[in-house]
Amino acid sequence: MNKFINPLDPDNECIKIMLENWIRKNLFLNDTSTVFVHEQACSEPSCLFAETIISVEQEEVAKTFIIAKPLTFVRERDIRTMREITNKHQSRHSH
Repeated sequence: MNKFINPLDPDNECIKIMLENWIRKNLFLNDTSTVFVHEQACSEPSCLFAETIISVEQEEVAKTFIIAKPLTFVRERDIRTMREITNKHQSRHSH
């Protein structure tokens, strides 16, 4: 997996905070909702990079989304078009 590491932010915390803000805005989440953002190796053989996995917990309901891009490539428009992971796909990506 090719992974960009910013020496000023090696854990990409700034990017994760920005993504969380976009997620809250675009999914209309309240302050009690929990958002987790992480990057993992792609499961598809044709994928050369990584994918961004987003988990959202709101009022005892949890949903997981995938963006087929590394964390550092995700933009707000990707948040608007991200797809929810089905239970079958999610079981392959459990963390």
